[in-house]
Amino acid sequence: MSESNAIERILLKYLYGTPPPLNPLPFKGRVREGMGLFSDEYSYRIVSEPLISKGKIEFYICGRNGRNLVVRLDKDRSSVNKVYDELKRGDVISCRGLIDEGKRLKVNKETEIEILERHRLNI
Repeated sequence: MSESNAIERILLKYLYGTPPPLNPLPFKGRVREGMGLFSDEYSYRIVSEPLISKGKIEFYICGRNGRNLVVRLDKDRSSVNKVYDELKRGDVISCRGLIDEGKRLKVNKETEIEILERHRLNI
C-alpha cells in the first residue's frame, strides 16, 4: 500500500469511523473480472424471495450479465430442475439450459439446476 493510500484510509477512518473496504469496486465490477463464484456464465446468486403466483415460481438472480428475472412454470417441473422449489434468497446456483425470452429467463424441463452454495445469512 502506498503512503498516499495509507493516509487516505486513515482520514476516511477518522471521518466515518470505519475503514473503507480494501477493494472498493462494486460487486458487478468484480463479477465481470471473473472473480469469485461467478467465474462462469452459468453461475448466479438468488437476490429475491420467491415470487409465487398461480402456476409459476419466479426469482431475481444476479450473474455475469447483471440482474435477471427467472421463471419456472409448474408444468415444467422435472427431476433435473426439482431443486428450484428449494431455492432461497442468497443461494448460489448453476443453471445450464436457461432460455432467454428477452424480458426474463425461463427454466424448462431440460434445464439443469444445481446449488453451489447455500444461503447462510439470517435476513
